[in-house]
Amino acid sequence: MNFDRIRIKAEARACLSGANPHPMLVTLIYLLLTSGVSMGGNYVIFLLATGSPLRAIEGLLLGGQYLSEELLTGAFLLPFLFFTIVMALFSAVLSAGYMAYAMHLARGQEGGFQSLFNIFSMAGKVLLTDIWQTLCMLPWLLLGTGIYWVLGLVLMGMGSFGIFLFLVPGMIGFLVYCFWVMLRYSLTYFFLLDEPESGAREAVRNSVTYMKGWKWELFKLELSFLGWQLLSVLTLGILGLWVTPYYMASMANFYDFVTGRFPRPPKQEALDPPLTFE
Repeated sequence: MNFDRIRIKAEARACLSGANPHPMLVTLIYLLLTSGVSMGGNYVIFLLATGSPLRAIEGLLLGGQYLSEELLTGAFLLPFLFFTIVMALFSAVLSAGYMAYAMHLARGQEGGFQSLFNIFSMAGKVLLTDIWQTLCMLPWLLLGTGIYWVLGLVLMGMGSFGIFLFLVPGMIGFLVYCFWVMLRYSLTYFFLLDEPESGAREAVRNSVTYMKGWKWELFKLELSFLGWQLLSVLTLGILGLWVTPYYMASMANFYDFVTGRFPRPPKQEALDPPLTFE
């Protein structure tokens, strides 16, 4: 049966309207605990390192490398690195918690703030999955990078037209390839949350297996949110409080579709047991 992107999104919107607490409130708390805490902590470190509120704000806007001289020559490099690593780990776990919230939301189950924080009971599995997924993606990305630069050396030897081919069509093709790699692993955390006892390797393996034949549909679903994301930027992120749960609930519906849980089941081959790799 064909994938119905319109229905996927319509049911995602419908689940937002009757949710309690409101998804915008849950999203706000999630963003405050991740991006908000990260920005606040970095601001304090930058302020202590520079002694200037204006320079600290510039560091937030332009990145820590903008303040490399103050950070590298002062006593704040280690606190900055420590805080950055801790926040990266914390945000990775809480992001999985937000995905769990989106799954509960899409399925009409009770979740709310509890979904965000229950994930810390399996924080180790989430971080292990993150590491394993990165290790699985890395060879594909290195392969694509190697091919891109080999072709680039050949094209740059052809003069200005070859350089143009390398910088424009070549870069576009490379980015499309990288996105294709990411699509293979896009369901990893959904599988981990649904089957936590299976572990990181099984979650990654299931994502690769079940995404066979569905990457194009997921790409179109992702692309359909581009307009909403641009509007979120124009509203300084305010609209994003609604777009984020809408997007994540749609992704959860997509996951339920390819695994046969959504009302409109996928083609039978997508329901076959995942392949076993030794």
